[in-house]
Amino acid sequence: MNEKWKEWLQKTLGRIEETPGMPAVTWAVAPPRPGGYPEQWKEAQRRLAARKQVRNFTALEARNGPCQLSPHWPATTKPPKGLPSFERDTLSAANWLKRKLGRPNDKESVSPYGIPSTYGIASAPFRIEVLKNINDPDVTEQVDYLHQVVQDEDTGIHIPNWPLPGMPKPQGELAQWLWRHGGQWVYTDSWSAESLAREFRKPTSGEAFDNFSRTVEIGRIAAADLQKIMRDKFQVAPPSSYLAILVQDLDGMGSYLSEEKNLSHKRHTEISDQLRRVAERQTELLHDSALLGVAVYAGGDDLLAFLPAATALAGARACRQAVTEVSPELPTASSALLFFHRKYPLRLALAASREALAAAKNVPGKNALAVSYLRRSGTQETYVQKWALPDHNDPEALVCDRLSLFTRSETGARLSPGLLRDLERDSHALCTLSLDLFTAELQRLVHRHTLAPTSEQQKAFALKAAEQLRLLGRPTSALEDSEKISEQSLIAAARVAVFLRQECR
Repeated sequence: MNEKWKEWLQKTLGRIEETPGMPAVTWAVAPPRPGGYPEQWKEAQRRLAARKQVRNFTALEARNGPCQLSPHWPATTKPPKGLPSFERDTLSAANWLKRKLGRPNDKESVSPYGIPSTYGIASAPFRIEVLKNINDPDVTEQVDYLHQVVQDEDTGIHIPNWPLPGMPKPQGELAQWLWRHGGQWVYTDSWSAESLAREFRKPTSGEAFDNFSRTVEIGRIAAADLQKIMRDKFQVAPPSSYLAILVQDLDGMGSYLSEEKNLSHKRHTEISDQLRRVAERQTELLHDSALLGVAVYAGGDDLLAFLPAATALAGARACRQAVTEVSPELPTASSALLFFHRKYPLRLALAASREALAAAKNVPGKNALAVSYLRRSGTQETYVQKWALPDHNDPEALVCDRLSLFTRSETGARLSPGLLRDLERDSHALCTLSLDLFTAELQRLVHRHTLAPTSEQQKAFALKAAEQLRLLGRPTSALEDSEKISEQSLIAAARVAVFLRQECR
């Protein structure tokens, strides 16, 4: 592994440079013992735990300042050659390598794989619909305007990107550009002349900037017109500004491997094979056109992936189901789904997703899902619940299925944000009522704050929504008490429900 790392450094930086702490592998060896494989395994666990307590803290001299992504590493004095004009980060050699590994259209890239931009993932459902109608003259015209402005050498704002694995490659140069590189440019707020000029190091005043601004304005108008055409002619909503991080971890995997029934070389080999098949199945599901996801890491016992907002709940369900499909004997899976704005710093979003996963694993008995949102303004909420809620009417439904009611309605019915105001004001009193009174009052409030084309559709949706909120409002620590409602769970569920109604499209 160290030799491969050096090879990548040579290709990326043109030289070998020290990268203390990266890569870092911790391992331990346990010799055969009188008790056989079980005792050997226990000894290996003890030695590995002891080894992790021993670390080599190398003194690092940051002559060029600290790395912007990992401040505990010094920035390299010589960044890679041939960087685009907008690339101004100060990074360590290890982080330059990791960035170059996934850079598209880079002759020096050492990997044929990469992860699409947050824009590309968030806008994927919208672009799928545009590609379905790319032969419509009005659609073709606007996409062509976008393509010309971005690819224009004088404008110079082309940013190479990776396509999503689940988006089939279309025919034609224009369609292929939208498929691979168009994720950012279908948003009107991407077309800010001032922001683009600063990002691409262009003049920010004078005649050159005026000319640049006029060209950029063509792109902004084209993006706005494309959204209007898709809405008016094909009933397609504008692209969502949000995407989701999905993280998953099997509960108590170390204890499971150490159970007496599993303490054999044969059984550990079988479990390893099961985890491999879980990872393969999850990757297959995520990369399908139904989910449009991207598996960053799938190891069987843990998972990190990105999904568009519209498919995130279905993706969480599918990845959890993949574990039981491979082997019902494997430990349960706790997961977290974090929705975040496409412009929000990815490092902070990943940290928030790890916090959400920790909240799910802190539920008594684990086997839970945390659903969080993180708005660009910093507003956030996390709803945590067991995957399965006791419900005689729908025993197979999972918590993500109940939340999905609020994402999109075939009739056009949706929940108004005004519900939150009333619930936050009255939740304490509501939660002291008997179950029958609580249900009736919740139905009244939800009906009041439901928008729908007809009164019949309003009533039908309100009844369903109120029932789901009642179930979602149960406390995670006392699910056997079917009449108990948690004020905290109810408010968190309602906040997440309203967010899903606004952003999952």
